[in-house]
Amino acid sequence: MASQEIPPGIKEACHGCYYVIIVVMWLQAAITIVANLLAIAAFFRAKRICRKISNYFILNLSIADLLVGVMVIPLNNLFVYYGYWPFGKIACKFWLLFQFACTVLSGFALVLISWDRFMWVRAPLLYISYQSKKRAISVIMATVLASYVFVSVIDVEWEELSGVRNINYTLECASEGIHSLAYAMVTLVFEFLLPMTLLTSFNALVFVKIRRILLARQRTESGTISMGIDDAHEQKHSSSSGGSGSVLTSGDAGASPSNPRMPGSQAYRKSAIMLALMTGTFLICWCPWFITVFINALGVPVSPYALWGVSYLMFFNSAINPFLYASTNVHYRAQMMSFLCFLRRR
Repeated sequence: MASQEIPPGIKEACHGCYYVIIVVMWLQAAITIVANLLAIAAFFRAKRICRKISNYFILNLSIADLLVGVMVIPLNNLFVYYGYWPFGKIACKFWLLFQFACTVLSGFALVLISWDRFMWVRAPLLYISYQSKKRAISVIMATVLASYVFVSVIDVEWEELSGVRNINYTLECASEGIHSLAYAMVTLVFEFLLPMTLLTSFNALVFVKIRRILLARQRTESGTISMGIDDAHEQKHSSSSGGSGSVLTSGDAGASPSNPRMPGSQAYRKSAIMLALMTGTFLICWCPWFITVFINALGVPVSPYALWGVSYLMFFNSAINPFLYASTNVHYRAQMMSFLCFLRRR
């Protein structure tokens, strides 16, 4: 990461603005920590939440985002406040490891959520028999291990791989490859393009499948209702002509012997909305950072304002995620609000 010092022009031009900016940055850290703690507490408190396998992937995202709020943003805020890195090389390496690993984990946690929803939408009954807590936790742990191994090699040990040492760790904390085009290409592909491609692919498949399911259900329901009305007219005509038999109502005709364990249309719509919101937020928050780093590696001068702004925009993704899935999940929303004393748990 490039130096995150607030450009001196802000301090000189608006001394009061500087402290407002500092307060806003710490407020962002506080919101990230509190919101994700509420989401994690809701998972363990509500049995209806922790019983669903899909919520284990949301728990994984909440833990990754919580680490961003606890380990990454506060040290970055101190970096900004002092205007230089005061903690030395070893602390810098650990900070880089947590920063990049946690942000990468946030991206791949979204991928796992989309993959899980795709498996559920494609074959709900098969999903129930296939997906288990053990399998979900195994996939999550494999993703965590792979992310930390990749980040420790690429972002933390780049100086050993390239033999380049340009960072003065008494003044700044950044990956040695921050100005390298090879480093920019590797991180762009594996930390952004790969999760973005998987995320958009799974979401596209989910949206197409949900659309087909909902259209098929609409045709079936309209056909069933029409059949029920015709049968009712026929029974009425038969009764008026002296025939015997019971009258079939449209409500009876609409009943179907479908499996009660199949998800309803509302469940499909909520899944589609949640995935759309989380994917859109991911792209908005992450794209500017990787584009800026890539431009910087090409040798094009990048404004310190831009580097500073896009890094906090990327951190903002970890603050907004809990509100996104709480907005589409009534159980998460109820639990989080009850923790805040806005709503008494029923």
